[in-house]
Amino acid sequence: MKKMLKWLSIPFIILLISTQVVYADQTPASGDKLFMDVSSNDPSKDGITYLKEHGVLHGYSDGTFKSTSKINRAEFIKIVIASLDGFNPGQENGKNCFSDVKDEWFAEYVCYAKENGIISGYSDGTFRPANNINFAEASKIMVNAFDMDVANVSGSDPWYRAFVEPLAANNAIPESISDFDKFIARGEMAEVVYRIKDEVKEKNSLDYFDLEAIPVSGQSCAALGKLFEGSKNAYYYGDVAEEAVMDFSDDSSVTAAPQAVSNRQESGSSDEYSETNVQVQGVDEADIVKNDGEYIYMVSQKDIRIVKAYPADQMSEISKVTLDNENFNPSEIYVDGDTLVVIGSEWSYRAYDGGPARLMWYPEFHSNRTIVLIYNISDRTNPRITRKLTFDGSASHSRRVDDTMYLVLNKSIYAYYNMPETVEAEGLLPRFSDSKEAGTEKFLTECEDIMYFPRTQDLNYVMAVAIPLKSNQEITTEVMLGNSENIYASQDNLYIASTNYNSGSYYYDWSNAKTMVYKYALAPNNIEYKSRGKVPGTILNQFSMDESKGFFRIATTKGDMWGEGGNISKNNLYVLNADMNIVGDIEDIAPGEKIYSTRFMGDRGYMVTFKNVDPLFAFDLSDPYNPKILGKLKIPGYSDYLHPYDENHIIGFGKDAVEVTGEDKLRRGDNFAWYQGMKIALFDVTDPANPTQMFTELIGDRGTQSDVLYDHKALLFDKEKNLLAFPVQVAEVPGGQTSANPDAYGTTVFDGAYVYSLDLENGFKLRGKISHYSDDDEAYLKQGSYWYGDALKDIKRILYIGANLYTVADGGIKASDINTIIEKNYLELTPSFEYDDQIYNEDGVEPVTPGGVIRNLFR
Repeated sequence: MKKMLKWLSIPFIILLISTQVVYADQTPASGDKLFMDVSSNDPSKDGITYLKEHGVLHGYSDGTFKSTSKINRAEFIKIVIASLDGFNPGQENGKNCFSDVKDEWFAEYVCYAKENGIISGYSDGTFRPANNINFAEASKIMVNAFDMDVANVSGSDPWYRAFVEPLAANNAIPESISDFDKFIARGEMAEVVYRIKDEVKEKNSLDYFDLEAIPVSGQSCAALGKLFEGSKNAYYYGDVAEEAVMDFSDDSSVTAAPQAVSNRQESGSSDEYSETNVQVQGVDEADIVKNDGEYIYMVSQKDIRIVKAYPADQMSEISKVTLDNENFNPSEIYVDGDTLVVIGSEWSYRAYDGGPARLMWYPEFHSNRTIVLIYNISDRTNPRITRKLTFDGSASHSRRVDDTMYLVLNKSIYAYYNMPETVEAEGLLPRFSDSKEAGTEKFLTECEDIMYFPRTQDLNYVMAVAIPLKSNQEITTEVMLGNSENIYASQDNLYIASTNYNSGSYYYDWSNAKTMVYKYALAPNNIEYKSRGKVPGTILNQFSMDESKGFFRIATTKGDMWGEGGNISKNNLYVLNADMNIVGDIEDIAPGEKIYSTRFMGDRGYMVTFKNVDPLFAFDLSDPYNPKILGKLKIPGYSDYLHPYDENHIIGFGKDAVEVTGEDKLRRGDNFAWYQGMKIALFDVTDPANPTQMFTELIGDRGTQSDVLYDHKALLFDKEKNLLAFPVQVAEVPGGQTSANPDAYGTTVFDGAYVYSLDLENGFKLRGKISHYSDDDEAYLKQGSYWYGDALKDIKRILYIGANLYTVADGGIKASDINTIIEKNYLELTPSFEYDDQIYNEDGVEPVTPGGVIRNLFR
């Protein structure tokens, strides 16, 4: 049996809420009817009715019960003790039994429980009556209170199993209980007590293993189908034709320039060239632009273009791969030697007559597909497709390690139409096709191989696939019920993270969200599921996660930055071992703020939180069992992305901010800040106990934006070349207005790239600016309240080859001197299609673009 996560032990699971607590069940509500807010579909209605009729529940003075609200320890003890046959309220049951329990209304219940060995309180002599209580804690108190036999469990079992098992034996665990650490609601509490007191047997009850984090597999299709049967979310695909064949001919055409050089060795290439900015060295990430020191490969609208970029004065487009499938949209690529990989999506729609001027569109069966195309590009003028794979579902993320690409997909099970009363699981299995097998459509997995965890909330497949890129070996897959939102990959392991809001329950609790992390072992042409971990709170992005020396680190935010009391946001850092159990943590960092960026660097970690100022926290992670905060730096603004300069210096990319004071602060009634223009900063963390800000650079006013703030692959940085470059749209507030004014928003004055020199002595020095717009471009002159720009001129990526800097846009590539930023050459690229400004046709439906995407379905 796996050990339960550390944070479930009692000292760590209680969330302290405001001391200004409104307690219930102390003043009887008027009338004999059930509470006015208990609905007929409340799964705990029977329990609430039973306890009210027996005088245990009184609710609030306004006649409500608030069934879905979390219950605090004082209310919980009152309900349990009031249910006991031997308890007589008002009979001098005691008071002053804890340092925080004096003579309040709940004192006699709490003191009675202590006197009778039902509770013992905390080691500091407190009871903490205002704290919420979770199911694990509640199970222990109820077993003690109702004198149940504690179960015999092994020493390796978590402490709470001994108390959960007796509740399960008494049929007392409602199906709404999603986890051991779930903060239980008032209605759930009533239901559990009712089931125990009235010895209810006819209702469904969970057992210990329904809640334990142990995956289930080896189920038959019939058993798996039970998970989908009757679900409103299930989407029935119908029967599978055994010989359903997809067209796997080469549906791409290649246009080559006749004068282009087709052999790399004949023309030469530069040994110095930039690569995609990735999180982990040795783990490649797909991008829209790649280069290999001679050629630039790019996704441009509907096409894949190969441009001979080096030398710059001979720059030319040598081939363009155009996909003839109008419903296919390429999104990202990999390039490794003579192998090009294209990842894209395919959508299909079916039209239905929805009445006058209302043409309805629905997805086809298997409408959402991910396509992977593998090309041999040994002859760059004539890329040849060698393999095509098509998968049900949408691509979440991917990584490449050596010759294997690891692809993670989501496949939702939605209900559109034709949903039968009984679902056949075979009709719900995800499918794929592989050109090396003549394109025959097959199941991606069998029912027996699908894993799921008890109490799975989402009917969604998460599919992890290992795809050999340089051989025709079969793919390897792992399929489970779950979801993928972000991933992190080292060279050895892949981690898939998703958020569990417990939203499938009547008693959902958005404030108690958790992040589930699924761990997979990586090997050449193989991927294998290993274990699952769970931490409180939600993550920001892939940089919230990291692996070092066999330990997994993750940073989360729990609660609401603008919340109150127990729901106020707090930030946490957890360390998990190889089995994905928490072994170290730092909790409750920067209450009232949320994480804006995180970066892990070996034995150190860095976190930026923000609400009105920017605290940069430095952590010591050298002892995974005892992580520590070493120091912090508070400065105006915040960083959305942190990038290592070296082991002792970090570059931050974000926004400047001005803390609001005076009348604005009084008017808003809270602390906040007006964000300003873009800010880049260099931090010195040589002494992590005293981080300092060495240099800063401010760009523009409010309205200034950069792709690097949300996409790290937009950054070009080379420490040895003192080179820093990124796309930016600069906005300036006109007329000398202060940008601290809430109504002051800048007008775009520049759209292009900023190129800096950066070193530890001089900081940021602007080398120059590059734009594919002219200074008097009509796009600047025509802008209104917002800047939309021109997709053909917006710089997507910046890279270098030798002494040349290249800026890449859909409409062209510009080569500039890497030092002087003087333009050397410009290659115009013919667009795949012109963007259509028309919005609706006469039928009320927007025309389909050449990409086959319907941007607006209805008026």
